[in-house]
Amino acid sequence: MRKKLGQLLIEFKIITSEQLAEAMADQRRTGERLGSILIKKGYVTEEDLEYLLSRQLAVPAINLSKYQVPRELVELVSERFMKKNYVVPVERDEKTLTVAMANPQDYRVIDELRFMTGLRVAPVVSSMYGIKQKLRELFPKSEKWEDALDLKAQRELEIITPQEFQRAVEENLEDALESASEAPIVKIVNSVLLAALDKKATHVHIVPEESAVQVKLRVNSHLETLVTPPKEYAQNIVNRLKILSGMDILQRRLPQEGYFRVRSEDQFYDVDVATFPVRNGEQVVLTFQQPFSKEELRLENLGMTPEMLETYRRVIAAERGLVLVVGPPDSGKTSTIYASLNALKSPHRVTFTYENPIKNRLADINQAEPNERAGLTFAQGLKSLVKQDLDYLMVGEVPTTEVLSTVVEAALGRTLVFARMVFNNTLGVVPHVLEQGVAPFMLYSALAAVLGQRLVRRLCPECLESFDPPEPVKEELRRATGRENPHLYRAVGCRACGGTGYRGRIGVFELLVPDDEMRQLILGGASAQELAEAARANGFRTLIEDGLTKAVDGMTTYEEVRSIK
Repeated sequence: MRKKLGQLLIEFKIITSEQLAEAMADQRRTGERLGSILIKKGYVTEEDLEYLLSRQLAVPAINLSKYQVPRELVELVSERFMKKNYVVPVERDEKTLTVAMANPQDYRVIDELRFMTGLRVAPVVSSMYGIKQKLRELFPKSEKWEDALDLKAQRELEIITPQEFQRAVEENLEDALESASEAPIVKIVNSVLLAALDKKATHVHIVPEESAVQVKLRVNSHLETLVTPPKEYAQNIVNRLKILSGMDILQRRLPQEGYFRVRSEDQFYDVDVATFPVRNGEQVVLTFQQPFSKEELRLENLGMTPEMLETYRRVIAAERGLVLVVGPPDSGKTSTIYASLNALKSPHRVTFTYENPIKNRLADINQAEPNERAGLTFAQGLKSLVKQDLDYLMVGEVPTTEVLSTVVEAALGRTLVFARMVFNNTLGVVPHVLEQGVAPFMLYSALAAVLGQRLVRRLCPECLESFDPPEPVKEELRRATGRENPHLYRAVGCRACGGTGYRGRIGVFELLVPDDEMRQLILGGASAQELAEAARANGFRTLIEDGLTKAVDGMTTYEEVRSIK
């Protein structure tokens, strides 16, 4: 006699009898399948359920979340049939069609599939939850773009613009702003912002096309389409964002940059806005500088290894010096410097940040930004700021040789300076600074460290899956980590991570702390290659080596690390 699913779950000690009773009570009330209820409650995983269904029904099991179903297979069976009977075709050879079914013993459905396709049908079992998820993926619900943005059910969103921008809007552009301030446009923009916050997007792309506007979100480093409004909304959406960020809405031929701040559910988010003229109008990219709680803005939460963190703490404990934090845009440089300042700030020390614009407000830290409209340039403001008897200074960018010289001079005094630079090569930044006109003897004395970093997607801890890598990869991991039998982890996908297999991002780092030998090389104007050889001899670990250690520890995947550039 075949055992019931609930009995098997208890027998294998996957759930308790109390959890089974609770799920069965829900089943009697809702009529939903027991397995789906258990998955939604988090008592079992899809893999658990599929394994037990396979044991119960004596047929192979399949996890649909790991399968990309070819479009030609989907076209063999009608959408209506698949949704009605909860079946998904997954593979086909010359004579056989393999089909995932919630009930692989439903011979009526198997006969209909055989008649419909002209192929022999090989059923495999999958959870109802997994089948429904795959059907939603294969046949996304068609809805009006207004419904996709849920314009009728908006929660509160406050948008805060820089005061001088708001005054300019009120005084000078009243007539031109009318169409961009109409209620429908305001609702559309607010809904896009709320959707980005809900999905924890890092960027919003607004791309005008010939007949529509593509609005896309970058979530966990991947772009996904949010909504596609009609083309007639394009310019007013752009104008609305220009108003909020203090741009000239009449200037459409040149790129512009600005920013504004939003508050939703008592959290603040700074939003950088950049426009660029393209064939069909203006493209806009919003970059969300998401706020950090005090707990998140801690050095130990960034992802450094214990050994690197200890070394970095020793570096920033110095009374003076220059710490260069380098990497491409959106690599977490600002967060690292903020975390460093939070670790150092004290009522007995003067701490300042100088950025354009200020990315996040920090408690107990002075913050300033240039004001080009008032005539205060970045370079002028920095020159004045370094005379304010500072202990710690963050410089948000180093756009010119003049600014770089000011930064180095401040680091030679009694200030520990953190400077953020967009530069991809950690070791190559030293020759680059020298090429900008900084005297080698000044950099020799000022440079405390160079920290290079990137961000990779962090595996969801709820559903990651361990596996044994191929021998060539395993040998690479042994060399990078020193571990005899390293394993890797892959993304699977679950409810906790929205089916992506990833939750958030984590830093990957390389830290260069010059010793006496390297300082002599700097003094002599050494090349990046010479610096690299000296660094390796001194135990320097590369981004890839640090990333592979995180991959072996289950923090990210091998593929994520190997995508680092």
